[in-house]
Amino acid sequence: MTIDGVSVIIPTYDDISYLGQALDSIIEQSVDSIEVEIILVDSSSTEIAERIANSYGTNVRYDWMPPEGVAAARNRGIERATHEVIGFCDADDYWHEDKLRYQLPRIEAGYDIVYSGEYLLTDGAAFRLSSLSIKNSDNQHINHFRNGGIGSRSVLVRRKCLDDQRFDERFTVREDPHLWTRLLAEYSVSRVPRPLSYKRRRSDSLTADRDLGFRMEMMEIKDLVDRYPELKPYRSEREVRAKLQYAKTLISDENRSRDAQRVLLDLLQQKHYSPRLVFLSLISLLPIMNKQVIRLLQEIQWKITN
Repeated sequence: MTIDGVSVIIPTYDDISYLGQALDSIIEQSVDSIEVEIILVDSSSTEIAERIANSYGTNVRYDWMPPEGVAAARNRGIERATHEVIGFCDADDYWHEDKLRYQLPRIEAGYDIVYSGEYLLTDGAAFRLSSLSIKNSDNQHINHFRNGGIGSRSVLVRRKCLDDQRFDERFTVREDPHLWTRLLAEYSVSRVPRPLSYKRRRSDSLTADRDLGFRMEMMEIKDLVDRYPELKPYRSEREVRAKLQYAKTLISDENRSRDAQRVLLDLLQQKHYSPRLVFLSLISLLPIMNKQVIRLLQEIQWKITN
């Protein structure tokens, strides 16, 4: 089937420093025959975002709403969308110029959801992030629940999928992986391995709130297991991994080593033994330099895996 247009939703909340790059990357896609509309859902306290949107003329539709969270903003954008294919981009991220050229043919071939790899931008460097592979499309929601690996910027989805499933507004973060698992359980999916979007890591973003992120992930796990009984065998696996990641972020803050130790001790008492658990437990006992050690280990990990 032929696709005549794509609606791209960008939520923003006092984070417009990179907005122009995001807008340009979508407008300047290498597919000329496709109409692209951008719906900028703004919850900022100033009029700057509206002025930026207006400077792009009819290419960008501006919509203001009270700050009710990114899930609510994305849902508002979905309601305002006029095209049958929908994409997403945050104000501080951006698309590769060939994103639509590589992903739209998969939609035209009949797939409901298409995602790709991404680049992670951090400390002036770009690291390639591999997206979730597809071994059995019928079980891809299980694969995603266990491993993640689908960035919101990388997704194109048919509007019909979002008529049935929307972002869950209870989630202040992790609303996107929660939705992707639900969509993958119901609709057909395809993957473009190459990276076609850029995610910017920022220390002041909501996702940098380690306590909030952990609470939301535990809620996400419970909700998805309640919805899909086939995920139940993997619940403990996900919860252990979430706790290990939470402990690692706590260790990187010298003031919260004791909090990390409590999380790790609980896992040890439950006999969830693993090399990573032992390693993090040892790191958490270091009296000083925890943050520097963790950062060094993260740099080594990136160099090895990318």
